[in-house]
Amino acid sequence: MPLPTRLVRLLRLGALPMVFVVVLLAPALFGLRSLGGSDQLYRQQPWSNQADVPSSITGGLTWDTYDFFQPRWIEQRERLIEGDLPLMGDTYAGGEPLAGLPITGMLDPLHVPWLLLPPWLAPGFTKALQLLVAIGFTAGWCRRLGLSRRAGLVGGLVFATSGFVTYWTGWPQSNTAAVIPVVFFAAEGVLQRPTVRRGAGLALAFGWLLAAGFPALALYTLMVLVPYVCVRLWCTHRDGPVRARVPVAWLRRLAVLAGGGALGVMLLAVQLQPLRDLVSFNLAERGGRAGRASEPWRFLTGMVFPHLQGIPNWNEGVLVEPTSGQYYVGIVALALIAFGCTRRVSRLPRGVRTFLLAAAAYIYAVMFIGGPFLAVLRLVPFFDQNPAERMNSVACLLFAVLAAAGAEAWWQRDEGRWPWLRSVALGAGGLLVVGGVAGAVRRWNAIPGAALVTVLTLLALAGGSCWMLRGRSARPWLVRMGIPLLVAVEGFAFIAPNLPYIQRDEWFPESSSMSALSSLQGNDRVDVERTAHPGVGSVYGLRTAAGHSFITGQWYDLLDAVQPSSSISLTFHRFNFFGEEATSPILDRLSVRYLLRPVGYLPGVAEPVDVDLAVAEGTEPFFSSGGLASLTISVSAVGPFRGFSVTLPEPVVADMRVSVTVDGEQQLSRPLDSDAGNTQFAVVVAAEDRGAAARTVVTLTVTGYLDFDADGVAAQVIRPIDDGQQLVHVSDGAVWERLDALPRYRWASEAEVIADGSARVAWLATPQSANTVVLEAAPTVQPTGDGSVVSVDEAEPEARTIRTDSDGPGLLVIADAYRNGWAAYVDGVETPVVRADHALMAVEVPAGEHTVRLEYTPPGWPNAWRLSLLALLILVALAALPSREKEPDEH
Repeated sequence: MPLPTRLVRLLRLGALPMVFVVVLLAPALFGLRSLGGSDQLYRQQPWSNQADVPSSITGGLTWDTYDFFQPRWIEQRERLIEGDLPLMGDTYAGGEPLAGLPITGMLDPLHVPWLLLPPWLAPGFTKALQLLVAIGFTAGWCRRLGLSRRAGLVGGLVFATSGFVTYWTGWPQSNTAAVIPVVFFAAEGVLQRPTVRRGAGLALAFGWLLAAGFPALALYTLMVLVPYVCVRLWCTHRDGPVRARVPVAWLRRLAVLAGGGALGVMLLAVQLQPLRDLVSFNLAERGGRAGRASEPWRFLTGMVFPHLQGIPNWNEGVLVEPTSGQYYVGIVALALIAFGCTRRVSRLPRGVRTFLLAAAAYIYAVMFIGGPFLAVLRLVPFFDQNPAERMNSVACLLFAVLAAAGAEAWWQRDEGRWPWLRSVALGAGGLLVVGGVAGAVRRWNAIPGAALVTVLTLLALAGGSCWMLRGRSARPWLVRMGIPLLVAVEGFAFIAPNLPYIQRDEWFPESSSMSALSSLQGNDRVDVERTAHPGVGSVYGLRTAAGHSFITGQWYDLLDAVQPSSSISLTFHRFNFFGEEATSPILDRLSVRYLLRPVGYLPGVAEPVDVDLAVAEGTEPFFSSGGLASLTISVSAVGPFRGFSVTLPEPVVADMRVSVTVDGEQQLSRPLDSDAGNTQFAVVVAAEDRGAAARTVVTLTVTGYLDFDADGVAAQVIRPIDDGQQLVHVSDGAVWERLDALPRYRWASEAEVIADGSARVAWLATPQSANTVVLEAAPTVQPTGDGSVVSVDEAEPEARTIRTDSDGPGLLVIADAYRNGWAAYVDGVETPVVRADHALMAVEVPAGEHTVRLEYTPPGWPNAWRLSLLALLILVALAALPSREKEPDEH
């Protein structure tokens, strides 16, 4: 039985995007690779100390994905599988809300692979769904604007391969961008037929946009959608036959649009209300980011030749363009836009072509000129929360629709205007090709792979254009599909090199020192210093004080007091201790008990020791000067010590490695790259707990090109000093215990009241009694009794049970961030949670034995749930209404 003609056409047109997506993402979809970026961990300790470090590591555009988003998505999946709704994560910089925020993607349909598939497999399927949604709904919007299916396919491919959607792969930003055409598709449907069902569709579309996890892009979408609706209403009805009915038609459409938007907001109330609290209360800094200097004009070259700036995932060249400012659209798309805009008759409805051009031009004026263009938008609430460059997400969609209209005009051979523009376009096209080739030649030595991609893309486009412009042939369908094929080829050449493919075993690789930290921390907190990304700690079960997180303003104050340079950005905080910062009393209050420090860090008192040497001579051709292939240094020490300092006759060179064996068991093997250029290097040994008469034999084997006299090698043993820390574990990293750290749950029998925040931080930065807590207001009952924390049950981060025992009233102090939403119950009686030690939580507890229950509920949830359920019921009711075959349009 033959298939219906319409179905055949749909299958024929849908084959190209399906093949495009499958071929592009085949390694990730078939489980051969993972579409992640966590192999970059091998650039840092402790993973860089491992012997099997991969030779090829992806570039730097995936940092936030594996350091911020993926750890949260992994935790959510694991806890949902265990039947726990992940409302709070206690591993992120004092604790951070999870499922209640849109950024976690819990309600985003594109996030479903993260809930159903293994984490290493989920990114590939998420990207596939994202591309298909972007292509399909952009094509759908084009169809509702009166363009053909083939033209819609062109628009969908242009948008799905644009720079914003590509460079933000792995972030929720790209998911949100993919949903932007869904909103325009739904809004256009309401404009053409304002039925309640289409209003419900707009509500779902707008709710999806908000659920995708990046509210700034939703704001940018709304900023373009509102004037688009006004233009469409005015241009559609200004020539209506019955002018008295025009206001009625406008009001009906506006009512359905406003109702659908409001219903979408209500549907996401369960996440928007906690987000509102986060923005108003919890962010450390606010505003000003969009008002920075405009983008350099040279970035516009990325619209056609993005790879000449470098392909970061190939480790070539220097990345010039920031992630937000990747402006790739493509040569074919720009040529189609130019062609369509020089036709006498627009293939788009009245006013749409002009609006799309004007809106895109204004967005680019904001990004590249700033000044008054930016000043106007800064009047919009919350606009300053993100860089204005991210408006490019909407601009790319506008360009895609214009390119689709241009393709339609080319197929229909529409009459042109301004004939002289053809000569200008041909000349400009020739100069563009020559410029691209010249740029590729100039950059060949620095980034040959990027230059080669540029040349091959130009050749493919030039050949395809010549073939297409020959005119119609015996296979008109094939000729018409030439434009979508050219867009797909050019887009593939742009996207493929930027996909961060990694081996499956590079997905958050194992580390023995990270495992040791996880087992040592107990209820307390750990942190990393100049080593691993602190944001990945939760994947390894670590609870950190710094990290990649939306911290509270008060928590920010404490981190800044420990080390002013620790806050790298609004959400990223990382310690790089160079002096006495690691001994800060504030870290004690934050319950940072363990630090992962560089393996070259070795404080103490040096004592010379005798060394026994064994030499293995090098041979040709690797040691052409007769250098040593390996040098074995045997030393011994009596009593406690922290390691050895080894002095060589010549500076350390690259590719040298040291392996350490303690009493016959290998403890550490690491490269000496960080010590290159020095004549000394340190070797840490966890031997501080040895008895005064215990002898420890340590063998150090140095391998590599050692072109010096081995007799000049010397060593010193490093004895412990009283610095408040102890080396407790050495493997691929060095774990130090901070001996003065306070428990994360502790009893305070004294209270100091300091109303001024700066004064409180200054008080905390100096050594104080462990039994004293500083408050911003006097407690209800003055604490007077000694007490203790008997037990802690942390079955869930958002629900904890603590048992206390005291001989008088006092305060239970919890070294987690004070946030709205926490409630405390002492023996079942609700008790206020107060802010303590400037950023922490405390609960007043009377004398005796008591059980304290801490529970977290996202702020405003009871009312937010009612709104969301009401919106859901309304949508169900609208879906149950009988449909009408035809809705008359008012004119």
